[in-house]
Amino acid sequence: MPKQPVRSSQHRNLTRAAGIVFRGGPDARNLWRPEHEKLFNDIQELGRTRHESYALGESWDVPWELRNKQRATELAETAEQCRLDCQNEAGWRLEIEPIVFRQLKREITCSGSGLSSLFSSRAERVVERNANDSRIAPGRRKPDRVYGLRQTNDISSVLQAEILHGQDTEASLRRVRDLMDMNTLVDNGGELLLFPFLVTEAKQEEGKDTFGTAQSQTAFPIKKLLTQQQQLNDLTGNETTAPGGPLVWFLASVGADWRVYAAFVSVKEDEPSYVVSHLWSGCITHLDAALQLLLIVDYVVDWAREIFRPNILRQLKSLSAMVGSDMATVTRKSDEPSRGPAPTAAYAQVYSPHSDDNDICMDDAENNPSGPDGPLGDQKPGRPLGPGLTSRILKGLLWLTALSS
Repeated sequence: MPKQPVRSSQHRNLTRAAGIVFRGGPDARNLWRPEHEKLFNDIQELGRTRHESYALGESWDVPWELRNKQRATELAETAEQCRLDCQNEAGWRLEIEPIVFRQLKREITCSGSGLSSLFSSRAERVVERNANDSRIAPGRRKPDRVYGLRQTNDISSVLQAEILHGQDTEASLRRVRDLMDMNTLVDNGGELLLFPFLVTEAKQEEGKDTFGTAQSQTAFPIKKLLTQQQQLNDLTGNETTAPGGPLVWFLASVGADWRVYAAFVSVKEDEPSYVVSHLWSGCITHLDAALQLLLIVDYVVDWAREIFRPNILRQLKSLSAMVGSDMATVTRKSDEPSRGPAPTAAYAQVYSPHSDDNDICMDDAENNPSGPDGPLGDQKPGRPLGPGLTSRILKGLLWLTALSS
């Protein structure tokens, strides 16, 4: 007998039973993990930025601030036009997402003889379910878009590396990629989207769908992405786990109204909960909210580039038998340009401990990532990273090359 579809009320009950909780309001921060507090506070500080007092004058040090302000004007005007045109969901996404997520497409790295994008995404793909979530239908596991790591040369090298001696319990487990399921999406062929960290879901303005609908459609995909990061964290031999544990971002919109959430794992009495904490909301037809959203997304992109991706690489490398020059080669291929806001030094010190100097590919004077001259030096939210002049020139050339291609 075929299974009956799960109704909305049943789905909410299944969500709660699966330990997935959405939290907002002043009490939400009581559930934050201490390691995430600085990061989440920075997001909320960016969410209080005023358009009229931002980038009052362009300088050589912060030319991107004026561009951010111009992008905010473009975003607000586009959103207002979508509202006037009564766009459906597809129309809103087509017009708005290229502006909001522009930075994700522009992140590049040196890879062999050319340039490669750091991140990739998949649209409207069904997310695999956890074994104990078997009743959740595919339609409830298909967010609008999921962003993750592209399988660049450095990541491929680690995944193909042989595992450390003593970890091989089966003859078939010879390489790092065999230690866990690297695929979180139902396989439709093509390259894997590795360790997704950002989920988006949009709904049209005039319709029956609400933010509750968006949450319902993404609850189990978010849990799956958190679970995959947790599986990597728990693998035997992984000695570089991230303080604070798994972290996934969720951006939801209903027309011009947007919300930003951060999802993490909270364990109480050996029982995990998957907490999705509401950090910011705003209507992007207003200039303040448009600028705030762009700054927050750019901040998340910098977190993904400077903290999340290197941390995943370090964890994978700790499982491999790569030593000496092999490990150095992997890290030196990931010298990415820095242009947007950066996670603050306090968060960087907690979240990305460096076990060896090869993890940072920079001039000798910049080998301290959290020092005043390092790439994660004393920064305010919304400020750029601080590499030296040589790195800035090289990264600037990479950026210009990418933009002209």
